[in-house]
Amino acid sequence: MAGLKTLNAQGLPDGFDLDHHGEKPIITMTTTADTIRLAFTFPGFRLSHAPGKKKARPGDRSAFHNEVGIAGTGFLSESGKPLLPSFGRFVQIPPGHHPLIQVKKGPFRRRRNMRIRPAQENVTDQQAWEVEFDDAAYGKDQFYPEELVTMSAPLFMDGYRVVCLHVRPLQYNPVREMLRCYSNIEVTIKLRKEELIGDFEEAAGGEVPLWTYLDRSRNLEGFGNFLYNPGRKAFDDRLPPTPVGKPPRDLYPLAEFLIIHGPDLAKPARRLQAWKQKLGLETTIVPVGAICDTDRDSRTDQVRQIKSYIRARRRVPRSPLRYALLFGDIDTIPTEERQRPGTTAPLFDTTDHYYFTHRDAQGDECLMPWVAGGRIPAPTEKEGNAVVDQIIRYEMDPPQDTEYYRRMTVAAYFEDRDRKGRQDGRADKSYLKTMESVRTHMVSHGFDVHRVYVTNNRQPTRYADGTPVPLKVREALIDKRDGAVATKRLVDRINAGQLIMGHRGHGDQGGWRNPPLKTQDLVRISSSNPSIFFSINCRTGSFDGGRVSFAEEILALDGGAPSLIAATELSGAWRNDSMIKALFDAIWPGLIPTYPVTTIRLPVKYYRMGDIMNYAKAYLLVAHGLNANTQKHFEIYHVVGDPTLQIWGHPPLALRVRARIIADIMVVNMNTCPQDGVLSVWYEGDCLLTVKPSGTRLAIPLRILDALPPDAQDPKRRATYKLSVFFSAPGHRLATTELWF
Repeated sequence: MAGLKTLNAQGLPDGFDLDHHGEKPIITMTTTADTIRLAFTFPGFRLSHAPGKKKARPGDRSAFHNEVGIAGTGFLSESGKPLLPSFGRFVQIPPGHHPLIQVKKGPFRRRRNMRIRPAQENVTDQQAWEVEFDDAAYGKDQFYPEELVTMSAPLFMDGYRVVCLHVRPLQYNPVREMLRCYSNIEVTIKLRKEELIGDFEEAAGGEVPLWTYLDRSRNLEGFGNFLYNPGRKAFDDRLPPTPVGKPPRDLYPLAEFLIIHGPDLAKPARRLQAWKQKLGLETTIVPVGAICDTDRDSRTDQVRQIKSYIRARRRVPRSPLRYALLFGDIDTIPTEERQRPGTTAPLFDTTDHYYFTHRDAQGDECLMPWVAGGRIPAPTEKEGNAVVDQIIRYEMDPPQDTEYYRRMTVAAYFEDRDRKGRQDGRADKSYLKTMESVRTHMVSHGFDVHRVYVTNNRQPTRYADGTPVPLKVREALIDKRDGAVATKRLVDRINAGQLIMGHRGHGDQGGWRNPPLKTQDLVRISSSNPSIFFSINCRTGSFDGGRVSFAEEILALDGGAPSLIAATELSGAWRNDSMIKALFDAIWPGLIPTYPVTTIRLPVKYYRMGDIMNYAKAYLLVAHGLNANTQKHFEIYHVVGDPTLQIWGHPPLALRVRARIIADIMVVNMNTCPQDGVLSVWYEGDCLLTVKPSGTRLAIPLRILDALPPDAQDPKRRATYKLSVFFSAPGHRLATTELWF
C-alpha cells in the first residue's frame, strides 16, 4: 500500500513519468493588467505507514497511522486533526490594490481505507513521544479541510507586497476513511484598485506605509525564492508615485544600523559602531536612557517607547534603517512579555520580535519584521567588550585555513519511544532525517559535513515518515548511553572551527540534550576558528531565565560563536525542522524547491544573520501557514548577537589598498572594485569620509576632510598626522593602510 500514488492529472507534459519525475506540483502562471492566474497540477502523492490494526474501532487512535505527503509542499497541521499536504507560496501583488480570489477545481478521485495520522502541532521537542488526537475531528462525517485554497491578507516581506497562498489538493473524511484527491486546481487573483488613505502614509488594514514597497535600494533578493512571481518590476506600470519630502528633524540621524545600548555599555557600543562603519554600514548608537526613563517608566512603557523609537525611524520615506541591535540584558533593555499564542490561560512568552515589526500583532497574526534585529544580552561593559571582540575578530580576521570554509557539523537525535517507553524502530520525530537532508544538500555544494548523531534505540530502522534509515546513517549513530563520546566529538569539531554547527533535537537553557553539549562543556573549547551556531531546539537562546543560558555563555566565549540563532522558549518540532532547512537555504539555495521550476534560486544578499533568520521565518508561512503556532515561532526565535554579522559563505576574497599624498590630494589605489565596496578614511577614531568607489583609483582633496586638525594643510607645521584608510566589500577580507603626513 505504501509508496507513490498517481492522481491521473490532466495536462501533464508529454513523456511525463511519475516514477521518474516525481510528485512535485507543476505550476503555470499567466498575468494580465488586473489578473494573476495560477494553474496547479498535482501528479500524485506519497503514502507511508507504520504497522497498525486492520480496522479502526471507536477511540482506537493507533489505527490512524498513514502519512500522506507531496514532495516540495508543507502541511496543513492543526493540532490532533488529520495531517494533510498544503502547498504554500507567496504571490506578489502591487501596492494600492486589493486582491480577490476565485478557485476552480477539477474532478476528484476517491481513495478508500485511508487512516490518516493526526498532526502533532503542539508537541514540543521536549515531548516527542506524546500523541495529539482530536477525537471530535476524527468523529465527524465530513471532509477536511473545508476549503481547498486559502489566501492571507497582504503582507510585507523584504520590500515585496505579497499574499500567502495555500493550496490543499487532498481532503479527508475520517469516519469514511476516504481521501478526496484533486489533481487540477486553478486559482485566479483579481486586482482591484483601492483608494489610498492618510496622504499616502499607510494602506488600509494596518499594512506598512506604501512608500516602503517603492524603495528598492536595500532589497535582499533571496526572499524571491518563495514567490511565484519574484520579479521586482512586475507591476512597475501600476505603482503609485513615490512620495517626496524629508523626515522630521527630530528623527535624525538616520542610519542603516541602529544600536540601542544599556547604561554601562556605551564603550563597547561605540567600538561596534566604529567597526561597522569601517565595513561600510552606516551606524548610529543611542543610550536607552535617551528613549525612555529606565528608572521611572514601567517596563511596559519602556517597551512601548523603544518600539515607537525604532518604528518612527523606519517609517519615514526612503529611510535607510534595516537593522537594529538591543545591546544589553533585559534588566537594562526590557524584553516583552506576551500571551502565548493560541492559549487563553495566563501563559506568557518573552520576545523581542515586535521591536522589529511595523506594529504589534493582533490575535494570531504573523507579522514579518521590517527591520532585522538581534540582542547582545551583556550585563556589563566587560562582557559587552568580549562579544564585540568576537564579532570584530570573525569579520576582520577570518581563518587563513581554506578548509575551514568547507567544514560543517550536523547534530541530531534519533528518538524512539511511546508514552510507555516502548520502541518499534521508527523515529518519533524528524530530527535525524531533517539534518541528514541538510547534510546531503551541503555535500552536493562541496562541503565536508560531519555527523554527530545519537540514538536511544540500538536498532533504528525507519525515519518518522516511514522511509528506511540508510546503512551509513545507522553506522554513524552513537548510543545515547555513550553521550560523553558524542560530546567529545562536538567539542573537537568546535575546536577545529566549523563554518556552521547545526542542531535538531532536545535543548534547554543549559544546552543541547542529545547529542549533549552543555554549558559546563564549553570550558573545553579553545579555538582560534569561531563557529556559527544554528541551535534549533528548545530554550537554548533564553536570555530571560534568571541565569546565564547556553547562547549567552557561548556568545562571550573566546573561540565560541560570534552570534547564533536560537529560541527563548519551548518550540515545536515541525516548525523547527523547517526553520533549520531555511537557514541553510538562505545562503546555499536549493534545499527548498522554487516554483515555477524556472525560477532562479538566489541567496540572501550579504549573508547577514538577521536577514537569514527572517528568511527562515518567511519559510514558516509557506510551509505551515499563518496561525498561532507559526506566530509563536516568530516570537521566540532571535539572533543572539549581531544581526548584521556576515557569515562567510565561502573563503574571503582578497582586497588591497595603497594610499599616498601628493600636494593636497590623497591618491588611493585598489586592486579591484567589487560591487558594494566601501572605502573610508579615519583620523583618531573619527570617520572623515566614506565613499563607494566606481573604479580602482580615487583622488581625494584633503580640504574635504573637515575633521582634520586646523593646521593639517599648513606646509610650515611641525606635527605629523596619521590617517587610516579602510577598504571593505561583502565576501572580501578587509584591507587597510596607514599614511603619515
